Amino acid sequence: RLNKPDAKAAIFEVFVEAIRGSSVQSQVVRATGEVMHFSGTPGYEWSRSVYPGLKTVFNLVACDNEFETEFASFLDKASDVAAYAKNNLYTHCSFDYQNSEGAIRYYYPDFIVRLATGEKWLIETKGVEDVEVAYKDARAMQWCRDASAIAEAAWQYVKVPYDLFQASTAATFSELVAEIAVRDV
Repeated sequence: RLNKPDAKAAIFEVFVEAIRGSSVQSQVVRATGEVMHFSGTPGYEWSRSVYPGLKTVFNLVACDNEFETEFASFLDKASDVAAYAKNNLYTHCSFDYQNSEGAIRYYYPDFIVRLATGEKWLIETKGVEDVEVAYKDARAMQWCRDASAIAEAAWQYVKVPYDLFQASTAATFSELVAEIAVRDV
């Protein structure tokens, strides 16, 4: 009976859960003393769309889609935004999270923004939501709490839904965040 597919699957699942339970451990967040600067990112090739950003250290903003291009343009126009960076695999700003199946994955928030007030934001621009989005959101919020506790600046996270952004009349980042907060209530 143990060589039957259903028995094999059941045994496999027991081992997967046992290994997962013993291999994923929470740790206290500590500052390493190393500060990451986007200005230290070496040049890289990008075959998707680019935007000639104004408030960024990069000569071109590497965008994955039209929504990100529009959002970068919005950040350049928003008077309360001092600087921003479009994040991706090449900028190496990521953190791990446990996905819906319990596996460890890496999450790269779309944008990192510094407001004129010094406040810092992780931003996820989101069109279609899949099952993993809630796990990434939770991890990003936890990362912001941890970073705020050990850094000199407050960090916050916001997910910018495509439909809300398209309908928005916000002229500043703060106005956009307020619109999102009203929608999420």
